[in-house]
Amino acid sequence: MTENQNRLEPLLDKFSQNEVNESEFNELCELIAASENDTILKVKLVNDIQQAKHYPIDKRKMDKMLLKVLYPEGAPVYQMQKRKIFSWTKIAAAAIIILMVSAGVYWYTAIQTKSDKLIAKEESSIQNDVAPGKEGAILTLANGKQIVLDSAGNGKISDAAVKNGNEISYLNGEKSIIENNTMSTPNGRQFQLILADGSKVGLNAASSITFPTAFTGKERKVSVTGEVYFAVAHNDKIPFIVEHNNISVQVLGTHFNVNTYADETLSRITLLQGSVKVALLQAKGYKTIILKPNQQAQVTSEIKIVNVVDVDEVMAWKNGLFNFKNADIKEIMRQAARWYDVDVIYEGNISNEKFIGKVARNTNLSEMMKILELNGVKYRIEGKKVIVM
Repeated sequence: MTENQNRLEPLLDKFSQNEVNESEFNELCELIAASENDTILKVKLVNDIQQAKHYPIDKRKMDKMLLKVLYPEGAPVYQMQKRKIFSWTKIAAAAIIILMVSAGVYWYTAIQTKSDKLIAKEESSIQNDVAPGKEGAILTLANGKQIVLDSAGNGKISDAAVKNGNEISYLNGEKSIIENNTMSTPNGRQFQLILADGSKVGLNAASSITFPTAFTGKERKVSVTGEVYFAVAHNDKIPFIVEHNNISVQVLGTHFNVNTYADETLSRITLLQGSVKVALLQAKGYKTIILKPNQQAQVTSEIKIVNVVDVDEVMAWKNGLFNFKNADIKEIMRQAARWYDVDVIYEGNISNEKFIGKVARNTNLSEMMKILELNGVKYRIEGKKVIVM
């Protein structure tokens, strides 16, 4: 055991009893943030749970500890126009401190307490919690029949489609009769699709794609709503066209993301690989632009090209993350509403402060909101409603 590890446990005990001085407090924050001390922290947590230790703790001191652990280099958490929210992976170490010395100011359910008030608070938190979204979609066939893919078994689900886990494929389906199908994801669902030409499609929550069961003729055309990712099978002779209202995206073979949510202020087409032509139908005809990799077309009544876009932020949903860069609380909650299938209500004056940070999409809603709460966002969860104050 290193000298630093020997220092950790006595400092934790002193902190639990509000006996650390300023120098010891800073030292403890550094030790908690060091990954080499993870095992000691876990052992300490288990021992304290078994002994059911509960000391009165100053909530302001607790918040200060969390911020110093999560931002050991002094990140600008308190800037008025730019706050950070915490990555859920980083909060693990700080959670141990919360569990060890908590007086009920943060969430947890593993430790039994002697306080009826705290128990009631924990039970309320569990009852009001909302699970994250999951894999699932609805497939609507040409005859109007709808197949709920969440519960459908693997294997052939129509003449043209085969389901395999969280994906349906039209690669080897019936080609003699060509019909349009629609795959849609409600709030709280996402799903994958392989089109008849081998192009791969991913649907985020609250999205849809309408497509033919096979491609014939001189083009491969689909229409979308919401947010959809495409990895298009290359074919020099037959262009692939994605349509949404008066927007058209044409490619030969490439990877790109289309975000056309109606509750966003603009549509975004982001190119990851290859080349795409974006066309916007205006009164005088089509206005077109060509995108290069890592560029984004932002479309309203005009088209604007953003030359350098953060692809990790754009594709975070495909990688199991929320990734916020200078996002205000309403932008964050729009994403949360779609993924957790909740309604968001605002009360009072809502801050325009900006946030940056990452949160795993498999996180329960209460955990995501707690991360925001640490940065000053007040809220309550009532069933399928989130009230932000």
